[in-house]
Amino acid sequence: MARGARRTGLLIAGTVVLVAALVSAVTCAIVARVAQNAAVADLARAASGCTTTIDVVEPGTYAVFLESRGRLRGLSGGCPFPEGRFRSFATSADVELSVTGDDDGTASVRRVSGNGYDLGDRVGARIASLDVSTPGRLELTVTSGDERAVVAIGIDPSDVARPWLVGAGAVLIVGVLVGGLLLAVGLRRRPVPSITAIGDTGVSNSGPWGPPRL
Repeated sequence: MARGARRTGLLIAGTVVLVAALVSAVTCAIVARVAQNAAVADLARAASGCTTTIDVVEPGTYAVFLESRGRLRGLSGGCPFPEGRFRSFATSADVELSVTGDDDGTASVRRVSGNGYDLGDRVGARIASLDVSTPGRLELTVTSGDERAVVAIGIDPSDVARPWLVGAGAVLIVGVLVGGLLLAVGLRRRPVPSITAIGDTGVSNSGPWGPPRL
């Protein structure tokens, strides 16, 4: 039985869709990593025995992380903590946080736990949230028995990276579904039209019968 050709156009289209989806998903994942790195670097940091001034321009809830590994620079307020890279073994129970505001800024600290970050040179665990009801200038004081304790405050880096990761997953799922469907249809061979031969019916084509003409 004859077999038809496969649908080459659909096979090519399916392959292109799959490759494009994979490349797009990887790109989104890379952008998510870069965005998370940038968000971690932008966190405001306060060290044990120091008071850090934070200018908050929008009300909301900000994440507070206890860093076990990181880097400090540009500390103000006569902070005795040495600048540069550091490592700390402090735990959430070792750290006390207090926040005060000026005439404009008001905020409070509440203990929570959640996702942290591990970027190799910076590692942090979520220990609290800073609820800012009125934007303004705030002063955050860190007290700890571990003189190497450092906290970082700001927008949760996971929230910054999440849209890109969701986008990567969505693109990959859609690409696999559409590309897989195109490949499945393209692999099916085209139907071959069947031709039925008509045999001799035994009927003469010489014309109608009748008496001979004179």
